[in-house]
Amino acid sequence: SILPNLQHPGPASTRRFLTEWHGQPRPDYGLPPAEIGRSVPAPLRDFYELAGEWPNVLVQNMLAAPDELEQIDGLLVFYIENQGVYAWATELEGMDPPVLGAWDLNSAEWLPEEEPLSRFLLQVVLFEAAFGAPEGAAAAWLSPSAREELVSRLVPLPLGAWRWPDYPTRFYARDDVVAVICPNRAPDSSDFVSVTVGARNAEALEFLEDIVGPSWEYYSPRDGSI
Repeated sequence: SILPNLQHPGPASTRRFLTEWHGQPRPDYGLPPAEIGRSVPAPLRDFYELAGEWPNVLVQNMLAAPDELEQIDGLLVFYIENQGVYAWATELEGMDPPVLGAWDLNSAEWLPEEEPLSRFLLQVVLFEAAFGAPEGAAAAWLSPSAREELVSRLVPLPLGAWRWPDYPTRFYARDDVVAVICPNRAPDSSDFVSVTVGARNAEALEFLEDIVGPSWEYYSPRDGSI
């Protein structure tokens, strides 16, 4: 089960999750360990090495290449939404500095994330796992009652909420499953949520069988794996 590791996050949790979810590292198939020419916080340096050992970790958003790390407003931009509409950065100083996000890098209004860099990077691999899983389910407009039923079958992880795609975006898990749930506000309602569930195998999604309906755009046992 991935749960014990995620319910008590620690310094080794990101590597442990990657091993449990993706299998043993395959450094020969990925990027070589990062050779970063400038001083970067230790959690980010370690993360570049992990990204080289598991080349299939990042499938949704983009990790800036080590030689393309850019400083804006004194912050180091390292993780970018796949269409460039949002980006995350960290401070250069400190053992485990804060992470901040912004919608517009040209006139950035940086907003702090709730987790420091090391735990934010754990959230990155959880987010990427949910979106890149071999099996999964997704709903863009889930009603409050459907959300409550779904959440009752998941374990909320002790990690702070993200500000993107909207605040609060929260992380959940159960055996062989990770899930990301965020508000999906409409002009006439702020009650709906967007849900992405990723699983390592189809059997792990059986807990959804009786609640997946027409409002779910994707359910791999029904629609086929991506």
